Amino acid sequence: MRRAARAILTILLLASLIGTGYSTYRLATGWPSSLLVAHAEDRIGAALERALAKAATPDAFETRLATLLSEEPRNWLAVDALLELADERAIAISPAITEQIETARDHDSGYWQRTKACGACAIDPTTCTPGQLLACRVALDVTPFGDIVSLVRGATQYVTGGEVDTLDLGLAAVGLGATALALATGGSSMVIKGGATLLKVAKSAGRLPPALARALRRAFREGIDWPKVSAVRGFDDFGGVFRPRAMRPVTGALTDVNELRDSVGLAATLHMLPKAETLGDLSAYSRISRVAGQRTVGAFELLGNNRFVRLAMRWSDEVWWAISAVFAALVSLVGLLWSILSRACLTTLRRMARKPSQSA
Repeated sequence: MRRAARAILTILLLASLIGTGYSTYRLATGWPSSLLVAHAEDRIGAALERALAKAATPDAFETRLATLLSEEPRNWLAVDALLELADERAIAISPAITEQIETARDHDSGYWQRTKACGACAIDPTTCTPGQLLACRVALDVTPFGDIVSLVRGATQYVTGGEVDTLDLGLAAVGLGATALALATGGSSMVIKGGATLLKVAKSAGRLPPALARALRRAFREGIDWPKVSAVRGFDDFGGVFRPRAMRPVTGALTDVNELRDSVGLAATLHMLPKAETLGDLSAYSRISRVAGQRTVGAFELLGNNRFVRLAMRWSDEVWWAISAVFAALVSLVGLLWSILSRACLTTLRRMARKPSQSA
């Protein structure tokens, strides 16, 4: 009986070790995306309510509001989103913070102050808040003429061996060739064009996150046939410019950005976009915004990027398999050790019990 139990425990231990090794391999080869996977949208709403119930305290609101009020220029989109969320959850803001908000709003909404800020934004887009981008800058960045200028300049630099800004040139090519790219990758030309336009505005304002910029540059290098770009003479010539497989990460990012804009608006999207640390963050923003709607920015400000993104994510099956396999291995190992120790103890006790009778 003991031998059978020990054999079963040994088999379980070996199986657990194999399972642990396989799960570890799956996690390592897919790192870091193998750790977390997308949550179903019907669970995002419940996760958001739990997170807000825990985090939405008067102190949390006032601390974040005080931080926003101390920034220059002040981001009134974020301030108003927090105030709306506090009002929705019946959380009263202290008179001191309320007075600071009113004083700062009166200062920033004056005619001279708004004219001065708008002029600075038009000259240097990196000084713009999301609201100022819409009012003072966005018309300069979204015209097809700007895409054409970028494309001609970039193609000329490529042919002549000059330094090419692949990000700027790639966005221009995608903006002008949205229909061809949509046909090549199975996307929607309007979605792709909308996402490219928004990223063009974000880039000009210095609001494009480094992770997204790197991913786009890599995809543009591999997914666009640059010698063919220099031969483009019209919209119909874009058909052979794109390599569909390499461009799919781009179309995915553009789709997420466009869906976020549809849910919360352009200004809110430009506010959230710089905080995205990975392409996965963009996907999380998009899915949460479809559930949260206009509460998205308020929740984003209150929870912070990491907690906000986790609302849309869950631990992957590989993680649970690895934990289960390690636990099973530990149980099997303890069982084997207990079997060996108990057998050794019983053998020792039998020997000790026989000695007196033998000497007698």
